Amino acid sequence: METHVAVILPAYNEAKHIRPVLESLTTHPEVGRMQLVVIDDGSTDATAEIVRSFPSVILLQQGRNRGLGHTFRTAVDHCLKERITCMVFFDADGQFLVEDIPRVAAPVLAGTADFALGSRFINGIPKDMPEMKLWGNRMLARFISWVTWMPVRDVACGFRAYGREALLRMTLNGSFTYTQEVILDLLFKGMRCVEVPVTVKYFKDRESAISSNLWHYGWKVLKLMV
Repeated sequence: METHVAVILPAYNEAKHIRPVLESLTTHPEVGRMQLVVIDDGSTDATAEIVRSFPSVILLQQGRNRGLGHTFRTAVDHCLKERITCMVFFDADGQFLVEDIPRVAAPVLAGTADFALGSRFINGIPKDMPEMKLWGNRMLARFISWVTWMPVRDVACGFRAYGREALLRMTLNGSFTYTQEVILDLLFKGMRCVEVPVTVKYFKDRESAISSNLWHYGWKVLKLMV
């Protein structure tokens, strides 16, 4: 099968950040040739209008805010329908570098891994990362490493690549998020996983739409994992 790579950006009220991200994606010599897709999860700001100003970017809209987990399943369904061989999930808020996309996709495209996790911790602790987020990820990573017998450092980073076999074998149920559930699901099914170091930037005035309340986030994630 011919190789097709799709870069998927979940977006919820990202009008303040998404334009420079799309400019970087569409002008990158390698990434710009990939299929670029934004899934608008019921935004109430100008996110959709901004995406439409980029003719080469596909816009998929969900009528209401349904959660990151549901958005991820929409992305998987789209990639299977389009016969995508590698799906890269990438943030729309400018935290990650577009230049890292080919590096994260490389193990999947080379056939040495079924899915690749972007890891923020391989090269040390990221600058300005909130301590509670660091602690929470460490606890979840230790638990997942223990139950799967597969050492993983970063289980909450959404920057990842998935091959077609991984997309076909996923069984996901949560609407809130997917990041820990998909690791457990695929590792228990014998899928090969690697971690790839990625660069991340934290903005002091930026709150995550999904993990702004870390206790609520932790409880939701725990229920999904169980």
